[in-house]
Amino acid sequence: MFWESESMSFNKIFILGAGAIGSVYGALLSKRNDVTLVGNKKHVETVNSKGLTISGDINETFHPRAETEIREIPEKTLIILTTKAYDSAAAVRGIKRLLREDTAVLVLQNGLGNEDVVRQVLGANTKVLRGITTMAAEFFEAGKIRFWSGETTVKK
Repeated sequence: MFWESESMSFNKIFILGAGAIGSVYGALLSKRNDVTLVGNKKHVETVNSKGLTISGDINETFHPRAETEIREIPEKTLIILTTKAYDSAAAVRGIKRLLREDTAVLVLQNGLGNEDVVRQVLGANTKVLRGITTMAAEFFEAGKIRFWSGETTVKK
């Protein structure tokens, strides 16, 4: 599988849980990648109509796509899970039937062991990665996030 090599490349990235941290990752990744934020209706509508404004360590408005749900997963997709930890199982259960053999899920949430919950729901054949970040973000209102930069590490 493509994700078993040293470097991974993805044709599509979904941010599942476009709150503060998820929106920041989606915005930054959208500069060079095909990214779709998946979040609540008000945030999605604002991002699609006015863009996503990030302030703080960077001050910029981004224009990633935003949807309220994932309807289809194309080849070589990365799903970055940034929901609250207690919503992990329900969030990935909702996309399980759409997963492909080459889909990878990066769990980027507060807490320990969240990737185990995701693996349990999705099964052993799904590539699940764990991310750790020192970035911080605050959700001001739909379409507006304050951001403080930090480091992010991804582990297999």
